[in-house]
Amino acid sequence: MFLQEKNCIAIKSELFEDNYNIDGMCCYSDKESDRKNELLNVGIIKEVNIKKEVEDNTFISEIEFVDRMVHFAHEDNRKTELLQADDIIKETIFLKKEVLDNTFESKIELNVNNKPQLLKCEICGQRCKKKSDLMRHEMVHTGERPFECPICGKRFIRKSHISSHERVHTGEKPYKCQVCQKRFPKKNNVNVHMRVHTGEKPFKCETCEQRFTEKSGLRRHEMLHTGERPFECSVCGKRFVKNSNLTSHVRVHTGEKPYECQVCQKKFAEKYCLDGHMRIHTGEKPYECKICLRRFSHRSSLKKHMLTHT
Repeated sequence: MFLQEKNCIAIKSELFEDNYNIDGMCCYSDKESDRKNELLNVGIIKEVNIKKEVEDNTFISEIEFVDRMVHFAHEDNRKTELLQADDIIKETIFLKKEVLDNTFESKIELNVNNKPQLLKCEICGQRCKKKSDLMRHEMVHTGERPFECPICGKRFIRKSHISSHERVHTGEKPYKCQVCQKRFPKKNNVNVHMRVHTGEKPFKCETCEQRFTEKSGLRRHEMLHTGERPFECSVCGKRFVKNSNLTSHVRVHTGEKPYECQVCQKKFAEKYCLDGHMRIHTGEKPYECKICLRRFSHRSSLKKHMLTHT
C-alpha cells in the first residue's frame, strides 16, 4: 500500500546516544501546524515530504513512537522541548524494523496501545518504570551498597534504609501487629508478618513450586537451583547468596563484634547471637517441646532435646 503525500516530520536521530541511530517519522494534520512550527524553530524536528511504499516486513505501524523520543530526550537532558511533542502526534507512525537493534530493544519496550514504557535489566530481565529504579536494582547484581551504618558498618542501597536499620541498635519497634501484638522496626515487616496469620505465600518457585511469603526469600531460594553465589569474600574467596551474610563472615577475619549486651557488656559478631544471649537475662524460653512441653531458650537446644524422644 502507498501513503498519500503529506506534510510530515522526522525526529532528528541526534536526540539519541551514538549507538541509537534511529530514523523515525510521523504525520501531523494542518490544524496542528502552529505547534509543529514551534518545534521546527527550536531544531527538534525537520520538515520533509514523503511518499513511501509500506510493506509489512519493512515497517511497524501504529506504534506511539513519540514516547520513545520523549524518554531519551528527558534522560539525556537534551532537547527537552520534545517532551511536549505528543501534542502534534495524532496519526499513524512508521518505524523501520531493521533499526530496532538488540541494544535499543533491551533498553525500552515498544509502547503499543499507549502502555507505560519499562526499562529492562540486562542481567536478569527485571523491568523498572524509572531509570533511578533500574540503577538501584542493578546494585543487587553488582553488590554496590553506597550508604553505610555508622554503628555496625552494614551497607545499604538507599540512604533512607539506614534510618530504619538503626532501630536494630536502638531497639525501637514502632509498628505493631494488630493480631498478636508483636512489634516491628519497619512497617513493611508488619505487612509481611501478617502472612503468618493468613497463610499467604504469594511467591512461587517455577522450578520446584515451593512457595514463599517474601520475594527476597524466593530469590535466595532460586539460587539453590542455579548455584549462584554473587557475593565473594575478598580475603578467603568464600561466596555467599546474601550480601548481609558476606558482611557477617568478614568479621571472622577482622574479629569485629559490633553487637553489645546492654546488661553485661558482652559483645557479639552477630545480631542473632546477642538476641539469644539476652534470654539469659530475661529468662525467656520461646522454644517448646511438643511432646513433654519443656521449654528452651535456643532452637538448637530444643533440637538436641528432641533426640531424647527418638
